[in-house]
Amino acid sequence: MKSKVFIILIILFMMSGCGSKTKTLYCTATSSEEGRTSESELRIRVKNEEVQDMRLTLNMTLSKEEKAYREMIMDQMRQKTDKVYATNEGVKAIFGMDSSYFEGFGISKEASIGEIKQVLELQGYSCK
Repeated sequence: MKSKVFIILIILFMMSGCGSKTKTLYCTATSSEEGRTSESELRIRVKNEEVQDMRLTLNMTLSKEEKAYREMIMDQMRQKTDKVYATNEGVKAIFGMDSSYFEGFGISKEASIGEIKQVLELQGYSCK
C-alpha cells in the first residue's frame, strides 16, 4: 500500500511540472563588415519546451574611423539596455530578452532545444 501511494505521489509530482529541468542552449556567431567585426553569443533557456528567456552578448570590434563614433554607437545601444561598455577594441553590450523576442529569429515561444538550435544554425550560429 505504501509503495502505491509513493508511486502516485511521484506521478503527481512529475505531472505538475515541479520535476522538469530548465535546459540551456549556447550559440555563437561572428560577422565582419567594412572593418567591423561582431561576435554574438546567445544563451537561451527552455523549460517544458517553452522558451523562458534569452541573453544576447554582442562584442563589436570597431574600425579606426568608427572608434570616433563609439559614444554615439553606445548611446544607441543604451536605448535597449543599460549594460553597454567601452572596450579597447570597440563596444560590448548585453541584452536580456523575454520570450516575446524570439519571433524575430523565426522561433516560436513553444519550441524544443533541438528546434531552436536548428533555426539558429540555419542563420549562421554555431550551437552547443
